[in-house]
Amino acid sequence: MSDESAQVLSLLPPYEGKSILELGAGIGRFTGELAKKSGQLIALDFIETVIKKVQCLL
Repeated sequence: MSDESAQVLSLLPPYEGKSILELGAGIGRFTGELAKKSGQLIALDFIETVIKKVQCLL
């Protein structure tokens, strides 16, 4: 995870063990880290090819 991503995630309220809805997940810059710490993650994006790419990363 990049320093920039870590900075952005540090601004979020505590989310460990909680359900998260990530809208506009894009290329998954935050998705992996959110998935590791959340109880459940639903990541959405409107571009199907991007969604398939992120699914391969998880």
